[in-house]
Amino acid sequence: MGDSSIMVSAPARLHLGLVKTSEKPGTTEPRFIAAGLSLASPKMEMEVTLRFDGSPSRDPVSRGATAVLRSLDLKGHVYTRSLTPLPIHQGFGSGTRMALAAAAGALRLAGKRIDILPMTRLSGRGGRSAMGAVLFAQGGVAADMEGRILRAAAPGEWRVVLISPVVNDMMMAGIHGPAEDGIIQGIRPCSPRVRNSIEDEAVAGLIGGTVNKDFVWFENAVASIQAAAARQFGKLQGGAASTESGRVILRKLRKEGIKACGQSSWGPTLFAITATADHAKELENWLAQMPQVHKAQRVRINNSGRRLKQDLAKA
Repeated sequence: MGDSSIMVSAPARLHLGLVKTSEKPGTTEPRFIAAGLSLASPKMEMEVTLRFDGSPSRDPVSRGATAVLRSLDLKGHVYTRSLTPLPIHQGFGSGTRMALAAAAGALRLAGKRIDILPMTRLSGRGGRSAMGAVLFAQGGVAADMEGRILRAAAPGEWRVVLISPVVNDMMMAGIHGPAEDGIIQGIRPCSPRVRNSIEDEAVAGLIGGTVNKDFVWFENAVASIQAAAARQFGKLQGGAASTESGRVILRKLRKEGIKACGQSSWGPTLFAITATADHAKELENWLAQMPQVHKAQRVRINNSGRRLKQDLAKA
């Protein structure tokens, strides 16, 4: 059997907020409510190759995809080549996207089809929330309520303005890895009252607003989820954003009446979501004049998720 390759592309995801809600009964394993959406840009592209001879790749992403195949009793070694990477640890979900793209490509080449959630578990991702996995597969807007996931396609006229704040080092990475795990483990869950309120916002406001094209519902839900996340994690990063410039930008946005704004994950990337393309353009121009803004760019919401292109025969 010869080598074969496939091209996998996947959009970045924007994290609209994560709230630690409780712990599983009888354990210290935390549960969360998480929300996010899929961006048309930036996006990643990866070449995935399946070989049946030679030695395994040393690349962690390739080795992870090979491990997925082995867990399903499938043969071959996976090799990956990143063609268009996502910014790492900037709030775009790059780690999950690389792992899932490699696994999805490898499984397609091996002729195996499994659902996104089992594939995510086999890839070692989605430990806190499977929201990012659903967005990888389908795009749109998604909310994960302690394992119950809802997803909806976003209205075509809605836009996202991505904001890079001015920082001392533009490659500054958000908290990640074991450090992030330790921090989240130490966070106290919110009260049952807050948990129920945030779930209502996620279901009725975020998803219901998206389905009904009601931007007021949607923006109020984003504001509530961001506020709840900031109450839990803000003391660890100095406030609603991880950079001083970011905190200034968010204060100015909210003063201007922009409710659907915040920081994606640990940042430093910020976002502002608008109901129309015209409003997004106005906001982009306004932000460009702000000394705390390094870059502002309006983008569409992606409603389709990852794409796997036709297999390429290897000589």
